[in-house]
Amino acid sequence: MFVAEVISKHDLHTLYDFMNGHLQEVPAQIVMEEDGRGSCMKVYADAQNEERVRDLLAQGTSEFIIQELENSEIYHIIKNGYHFFDTFEKVELMQDVKKALDRNDVSGELFLIRRKKLIANAIMRYLQGKQILNVDGFVRFRAKEYLMELEDFIDQTADEFITMQEYESFLDLLRYFVSIQDQAVPHIHVVTRPSGEYLLLDGDGYEIISREVDEFIEDMDIGEREYDDILLSSLIVLAPGAITLHNPSFAPPQLRTTLEQIFTGRVKLCQECALCQMGRDTNLH
Repeated sequence: MFVAEVISKHDLHTLYDFMNGHLQEVPAQIVMEEDGRGSCMKVYADAQNEERVRDLLAQGTSEFIIQELENSEIYHIIKNGYHFFDTFEKVELMQDVKKALDRNDVSGELFLIRRKKLIANAIMRYLQGKQILNVDGFVRFRAKEYLMELEDFIDQTADEFITMQEYESFLDLLRYFVSIQDQAVPHIHVVTRPSGEYLLLDGDGYEIISREVDEFIEDMDIGEREYDDILLSSLIVLAPGAITLHNPSFAPPQLRTTLEQIFTGRVKLCQECALCQMGRDTNLH
């Protein structure tokens, strides 16, 4: 007879329900016991059903670990491995990791399947020679491949978190620079062309020609001479009180977002006026 015992300081009812739901066609008995120290689930099956029961036990326990224990492991990894983060940053990082793991896209689903498979395979190997599975200790000391995957994922998320922090600091600096600049032009119309080029007009419809902007652009490396960079640099130098972005659909979404982040409350989008039509006219150069 095959006998397996799963113990944990956590409630094992979700695992118990999984096993009950999948063992209806297999002659097996499941006994659940609880005391003040935690839960214990025992599974009894005939020897000929051992492989099937072990496989289901591995699948069900992998589900249980992902649902019930993974957050604790993430907390443990971040708490002990990211000493250069303060408490608030660790909390933010943990939230970012959980959000990334909960993604419903293909990448998120594939990574979930991979984590479950790594855990299930480790449990299958363990149960080849053992009858008692302490889930809490197993995760910490036996599921090394799973933990390595989790640690790598947290590292990637931490890198993105640091990059975003640096980006926010950069935006703060640009916002400050804009706030102390004299407004060379009160209102600037940015007319976006289908080609990706931009035309800058003042409130009276005249093209803006600025010595400061020209000098700024001349100082830029050739590789940086992209329309979006030039536009952003020009607007930062001119520091207008208001910006109207015409034909915003022609501009990259990230550029629109960056403009709204730097020039908070100053950016208006327009796509139906005469300047918009002028921007859409491909005969104009």
